[in-house]
Amino acid sequence: MVTKTNEKQKNKRVSGLLVLAFIILINPSVNIIDIFPDFIAYLIIAHALGYAANRAPFFAEARAGLYKLSLLSVFKLPMSVLMLNSRANDVGNGDVLALFAFSFAVIELTLISALVKDVFAALFYLGERSDACPLLLPFKKTKKSEKYISVESFRTMTFVFLIFKCVAYSLPELLLLTRTVSASQMATAFNFAKLYPYCLILVMIATVWFGIVWAKRALSYAGTIGEGSSFITALDSMVEDSGREGLESRLRLNRLKGAVTMLTVAAFFAIDVRFDNVFGINLLPDLLFGIALLYASRRLIRETDGAGRGIYAVGVAFTIVSAVRYVLESRFLFVHGYEVMLISPEARADYIVVMALGAVETALMVTLLLLMARLLSKFTVAHTGILPDSEKYSRTDLDYHSRLKKKGYALFGLGILLYAVKLIDCVFKLFSRNTLVSVGAGSSLVSTGLVPWFGVVVSLATVAFVGYALYFGSELKEELELKYL
Repeated sequence: MVTKTNEKQKNKRVSGLLVLAFIILINPSVNIIDIFPDFIAYLIIAHALGYAANRAPFFAEARAGLYKLSLLSVFKLPMSVLMLNSRANDVGNGDVLALFAFSFAVIELTLISALVKDVFAALFYLGERSDACPLLLPFKKTKKSEKYISVESFRTMTFVFLIFKCVAYSLPELLLLTRTVSASQMATAFNFAKLYPYCLILVMIATVWFGIVWAKRALSYAGTIGEGSSFITALDSMVEDSGREGLESRLRLNRLKGAVTMLTVAAFFAIDVRFDNVFGINLLPDLLFGIALLYASRRLIRETDGAGRGIYAVGVAFTIVSAVRYVLESRFLFVHGYEVMLISPEARADYIVVMALGAVETALMVTLLLLMARLLSKFTVAHTGILPDSEKYSRTDLDYHSRLKKKGYALFGLGILLYAVKLIDCVFKLFSRNTLVSVGAGSSLVSTGLVPWFGVVVSLATVAFVGYALYFGSELKEELELKYL
């Protein structure tokens, strides 16, 4: 009875997450600006497919496709900031913005086509080779409707809806390419750019309406195949009794590799992305790096008997301080900029506050990385080679673990070096020097730090940290495979 109750609660939780995912997906996008980013929906659906991905063919490919789409959706965020800034400053680069929107639409359309193919191939494969008949049979259009729709028709509708949403990203923006009309044609030529607001409203209404209709079909189909646990039973039937032990080992390996992968991904958030036309504000603030490290730590801790829980306190403190510093630094760049520090005591005072918070942020990051180095050391010993408490453990195994642990310490050492270099660069900018540079017929004021070339050092430290994270993550995952496969 308890099992049935837990199963119902789990089904309700999964259904609720799917509803949230579908709401996010039907949310209309303007160009590549998405109020509720689609990567959240893609990650929710990928999580829901986790059980199936390890038991039946094609589900793993579909899940990988969802991760690719979520990554593409994440890349839209900094581009969205650029677009919003260009709109606010009336920058005449509509062709560039249209290129962004069109390029993202084409890439997303390609990935979505492969995703839809893999998802329905997985469902058809499972339905044909198991007792899960609802996977192949017509289902109600909505839960309360008496009309039915075939799975093939629903597949076509899914593909058409996602294509329509991709096209809607770029169509309004492409109209703006027609806004330049020569003086001789002003009286006769029709400027299609005038239709931009009407096209935008029409696209948003059509996307929401189409999305609601599709979401109702999707929820009805998901509810039909989930009734009576027939879907789960069919997945379990795909695994032979003799292969269940191997399945458990693969699932554990996937969890471990996922934790290492998250640590590698987190390293990319240490990169600063700054553009002059958005006042030099970092589009990847360090608080994202802190959040990513916290999530990676959580996954590592879960596989290391709860060791290193003090990381949470330091990680949360770093994220809070980093968020405050990011707001103050953005305000400083927006209101003042580095060029006026020499002539404005107010700007200099504001920057000193930013620099002081940067020092606190660096201290917290160093502490966090040291704690994570210790955690990764325990993770490495627990999940590679022979366990130290085994009778077979030898001097060779000790040297093997020592080598891996040193590489782990080197990774976090590079992280500490990177943040120390960032802090030094922040201090150097306090002593900025302004230089008048001639640009064509005019001139502009350029601000350089105490050491003008120090930005190269920051870039090299960033490349070293990210590159070594990729190298060590790849090696550690290979060692995990040697132990558990």
